Amino acid sequence: MIKQTKDKKLINKLDMKLKEKTIALKAEIEKHTNDYKVEVKKAVLTAIVAAFSFLIALEWREVIKSRVDSLLELTSIQGDFISAMIITFIGVLAILLSTKFLGVKEEKKE
Repeated sequence: MIKQTKDKKLINKLDMKLKEKTIALKAEIEKHTNDYKVEVKKAVLTAIVAAFSFLIALEWREVIKSRVDSLLELTSIQGDFISAMIITFIGVLAILLSTKFLGVKEEKKE
């Protein structure tokens, strides 16, 4: 009888430990699952923004090129080169400004 009581207490103690470990493991799995969902959403959002940015760039390409060409009125080789240089300058400037004003600041890790 005493042995059965000790065995039941031991089983109950082990059962409680197992339940605690299960709850802790479940919480950790949920945390990692939520982190994964957030990363997937970020990746999908980045892809969508990139696709729309590409569409916008394609739409503006001809407008900018025609304006630069009409300003230059040089031979086609010189006009294309200068046009590419001006468009590159405008693009780099736009990238620098957008990253400065719209960029996300990352925390420094020590």
